[in-house]
Amino acid sequence: MTLTPAHRDVVTIADDVVAAVVRLGGRTTEFIREYLRAKTNPQRAARDIALALADQINEVKARWLIIDDCHEVAGLDVPNTVLATMLSRFGGRVLLTSRIRPEWLTHRRVVYGEVEEIARDDLAMTNMETDAILGSRSDLAELRRQADGWPAVLSLAAALRSPTPPQGALPEALHQYVAEELFQTASPGLREDLMTLALLPRLDSPVLDTTFRMERDRVVVEGRELGFITSDSPPELHPLLR
Repeated sequence: MTLTPAHRDVVTIADDVVAAVVRLGGRTTEFIREYLRAKTNPQRAARDIALALADQINEVKARWLIIDDCHEVAGLDVPNTVLATMLSRFGGRVLLTSRIRPEWLTHRRVVYGEVEEIARDDLAMTNMETDAILGSRSDLAELRRQADGWPAVLSLAAALRSPTPPQGALPEALHQYVAEELFQTASPGLREDLMTLALLPRLDSPVLDTTFRMERDRVVVEGRELGFITSDSPPELHPLLR
């Protein structure tokens, strides 16, 4: 499950978990939907809903729970209560990705071996891997130096024309610069489509068909050509562009 601003709502989190349970053969997920409908305020029932979701995941004997972009709900009590409670009840392994550490994932849990933390330096690309992406382009030398092997920046930088990154930019500022420069290379129509994509909870075929109708294939193809959309199935919007 990839978190977006839409997942600040408990119902969106529950819907995505229910959909995943159904794909694993779960047959009692209607209980969750009925549970949500029975709650006059699902936000206040966050903990109870999280426990019910975790029980459903455990019943289908899921071994892994993968949640991407946890920073999208950073600092928000309700969605973090759902995530923390659900994960504490889940019987399998968990993989989380986030630009910042979730508040409920404490240093104590790292020290006691409950959590294995993989930091940015562990994920940095080597010089050889960077060469494979950027080639020998001399105009990317400064951006390459500042990116310091960070894959998210390098994968977008390869599509830039004559970049001039700000000197000494901090990682977050460099991310924003690359994303903005690449966004400006898109046509006005594609920019509007990309802003629509960024608001969607996911980019699977039913959602794209409903949103773009006959323009669906054009949006996906143009987005992929510029590096905005991954070639995964279902596709994903590049995290820096959200």
